[in-house]
Amino acid sequence: MNTNLNNRLTSAKQKLNNNIKTAPQRNKTILGKLTGLTDTFKNAFTSSGPATKTNNTSSSNNKKAQTTESAANTSNSASSSSDNPFNNPILLFLLLAITLGFIGYGLYRYYSTETEIQNGKSFYGQDILTYQPIFKMTTDKLEKCIPRCEADPMCSGITYNADEQLCVGTKNGVLRDDATNISSWIKPADQVSDIKTETLLGYVSSYKVITADKLSFPSNPYEFSWSMFIYVNDFYANHGSWRHILHKGTEPDARQLETQNWEDILAEYPDQSIGIWMAPFNNNIRIAITTLTTNYVEGNTPGYPHALAQAYDESGNVFLTDKPNNPLRDPTKSRVKRQVSGYNKNVEFIDIPHFPNKVLTHLTVNVINDVVEIYRNGLLTKSYTLAGRPEFNKGNLYIMKPKTLDGSLHNLTYTPGYLNLASIRDIMKEKDKIIIS
Repeated sequence: MNTNLNNRLTSAKQKLNNNIKTAPQRNKTILGKLTGLTDTFKNAFTSSGPATKTNNTSSSNNKKAQTTESAANTSNSASSSSDNPFNNPILLFLLLAITLGFIGYGLYRYYSTETEIQNGKSFYGQDILTYQPIFKMTTDKLEKCIPRCEADPMCSGITYNADEQLCVGTKNGVLRDDATNISSWIKPADQVSDIKTETLLGYVSSYKVITADKLSFPSNPYEFSWSMFIYVNDFYANHGSWRHILHKGTEPDARQLETQNWEDILAEYPDQSIGIWMAPFNNNIRIAITTLTTNYVEGNTPGYPHALAQAYDESGNVFLTDKPNNPLRDPTKSRVKRQVSGYNKNVEFIDIPHFPNKVLTHLTVNVINDVVEIYRNGLLTKSYTLAGRPEFNKGNLYIMKPKTLDGSLHNLTYTPGYLNLASIRDIMKEKDKIIIS
């Protein structure tokens, strides 16, 4: 057996030397060298099966075995080059590279989720005391929550509580050590949307229009935020009419709209995302937003002819006519559910009572799907669930259209996404730089 193997190796060595000497032109290229090497090793290791023991075998048997081996080698050499990959080294290495590539990609996809999931870790906001998740989701597995975060450009990671089967999404979170039933997943950095707050105006006290092309359309059309400082110099100015502060949407006509009836505002400005108004007879601020509904909704507009009109009872107490508990309300008017067919456009609103006079006050309006959050001076004042789906329109932004309030807006900003409390308070730090003339 050893003699036979030695003969085969010696033969291979001799053939290799012959190839180098007799075919110099062939071996000048990488292809020629690789072909020569593969031919040599192919002939050395693709010969007939292993030799048998030869302890008691005559020399004639050895010669017969060698003759058989030689015939086999001749037969192998005569086969077509297309039947043996060793005859095409480029194709061989190409197939090897493709195979390794598929294997590597499969392993990456299989283990990527496992390596991104952090067991015993939580991913919450930088300031735990003011942290607010951007969404909550009940699920039996963390993996089912990942697509929700991937679809939300504001989400940079999630935290999952296995005991409560609750997943929460976080923007700009911090990874922390936590209990064993807590795990987290962080979105790859290249998938996190860089949503920036746009400062539209530093100061405005008269009519101004900002065209829609200067406002980034939100990645999620149901999430956007407006923020500003409002200074009311004299809320008695233009008393008796709804006073326009701003709205995005319907283009107003040239005339001044003087009305104390909210129904007239709805007819004149059906598209508002958002609208901010001051009430005709007091210092209440109304936040309006256009929504779309496809089912039964409760009428959100007052069922009285003059919204917020002041009236007095026999004792001299002041009441607002659209309040259901005032003694002078019209009992024939009421809020009732009404049926809508197809898409029905509504203007829903939230009132903020007692907006301060002669005080620089910060106001933030967050729209998050069907929820509107109102922050005043960095504190959550109201959270309102909309009856319909908010509509971010493509209209211009109109600011302080007459009749308007006697005052000014400062640091008006727009964010094509959700503002968390930490971001709101960062914006509010500019308050010390504002000078009221």
